[in-house]
This record gives sequence, C-alpha cells and structure tokens, in this order.
Amino acid sequence: MCATAFYLIENYPLDAGPEFSAAIVQMCGVMLSGSEESTPSVVYHCVLRGLERLLLSEQLSRLDAESLVKLSVDRVNVHSPHRAMAALGLMLTCMYTGKEKVSPGRTSTPSPAAPDSESVIVAMERVSVLFDR
Repeated sequence: MCATAFYLIENYPLDAGPEFSAAIVQMCGVMLSGSEESTPSVVYHCVLRGLERLLLSEQLSRLDAESLVKLSVDRVNVHSPHRAMAALGLMLTCMYTGKEKVSPGRTSTPSPAAPDSESVIVAMERVSVLFDR
C-alpha cells in the first residue's frame, strides 16, 4: 500500500493532490514511530526509502519536508542501530534537498561566500545529532 501511495505522489502529483501527500506523510510518520514489534523491518525500510524518493522528486510541500526532517532526527536517536542507520539516510536526504530549495525571503543566487546564518545553525544542530548518537 505504501509503495502504491509513493508511486502515485511521485508520478501523478496533480491527481494525488497535496492533501493526499500530507496524509501519507503523516501516516508514514506514525508507522515509523511505532515500536519494532508493530512495524516490521521490511516495512520500516520501505517507508524510509519511499520518503527519500518523494523528497528527491520534489513532490512534497515545504511543510511536509520539514516534518520529515523532524521525524528523521527523532528516528536517528532510536536505540536500535539498524533502524537508526536506516533513518540516517532519510536525514541526509532531507539535508541534501533542503539546500536545493530557496527560502521565500532569499534570492535565487545566494553568495557562496556568505551562507545564511540560520541555515548554518540548523545544519550544525543536525550534525550534532549524529555525534550525540
């Protein structure tokens, strides 16, 4: 079911609509936040890879992408190293795609010598999560 939903959002975004995408992202967040007994490893990995694909295809809204950042940081801190490493891929994808998107208040060609101080702080917080683990 998840793979079908990801396929629809990725390939038919106009037909699926933003409400459908938001509902699927929310459902996936609930599935990923469940215990190891409630969410099998195969499903966990399928959902993470599907969310990564949606981020890379740029079919999610900014709000959905930000919720995935929070979810991925939360999942990196779980006790199971197997699940934490899988969530690390989603977190790195979020960081990668976050650099591609332009904030509403910024120009499309920022100076590479002067990074936005807010984006530097956010990046430092995400990297610190890795070293805290």
